[in-house]
Amino acid sequence: MSRNTVAQVYEQVLTDLTTAEARLITANPTNNNGFFANRYAVAALLSRVYLQQGRFAESAAAATRVISSGRYTLVPEYADEFSSPNDLLANSTEDIFAVQVSSQSGVNELNTFYSVNRRGDVNINEQLINLFEPGDERLDLFLIDPTGGDPTYSGKYDVLYGNIKLFRLAEMYLNRAESNFRAGTTTGARPLDDINIIRSRAGLNPLTTLSIEDILKERRLELALEGFRLGDLKRNQESTVDLSSTPVVLPYNSPRLIFPIPLREINANPNLVQNEGY
Repeated sequence: MSRNTVAQVYEQVLTDLTTAEARLITANPTNNNGFFANRYAVAALLSRVYLQQGRFAESAAAATRVISSGRYTLVPEYADEFSSPNDLLANSTEDIFAVQVSSQSGVNELNTFYSVNRRGDVNINEQLINLFEPGDERLDLFLIDPTGGDPTYSGKYDVLYGNIKLFRLAEMYLNRAESNFRAGTTTGARPLDDINIIRSRAGLNPLTTLSIEDILKERRLELALEGFRLGDLKRNQESTVDLSSTPVVLPYNSPRLIFPIPLREINANPNLVQNEGY
């Protein structure tokens, strides 16, 4: 087999998801204990995929299907979504779908790399920290040395056996706000209202006017370290800076922002061509 095009991959993804959503609408599983993906998890992923493609009307519509279902609500405090006094984190009212982790199934490996109490391989640069407004409660989840002596770490993954949250309601508000803003529509709600829902939960004053820069900033802060940044950079064609050694600006389409095809796959299939730069 030769490698499929990006368009073909998207076509297959959307075919799978629209088929799954239609079937789950009519399905009535008797053993659904809240751990399984349902129609709203599928709609959440559809909203994400459509946003990445720039299909804003469809992204807003899919996000609205999740929000208007009434099955999910934001937890009152931002930190509550990522913390638990018992080192175990069940699904919250905000979680649309999460990988279930327990002491029997193993630790949440994000805890290994982000938590200052374990290996803490990932520290946070000041570029992100400086984006937060005074009083933003989301900043409280970052462990910052006030003297500037030690690196800054994220507290989102301090729960050793915490579930890995793949889709949560806050993303749906952000997807819908951006999609409606870019399309000039108000499917489900005005973009300003959706953004202010996110800001209110973070302890911030509501905005009275809105720009695309405001929306993207809220998205970056709300979803920080949850795996969205690279996709957002690419779809918005933003440059980034590699701070690993000598700082260098990388454009959104830099070969350094993609992974290589594993060598075992190249060896097994002579029709595969390695990604540029490897």
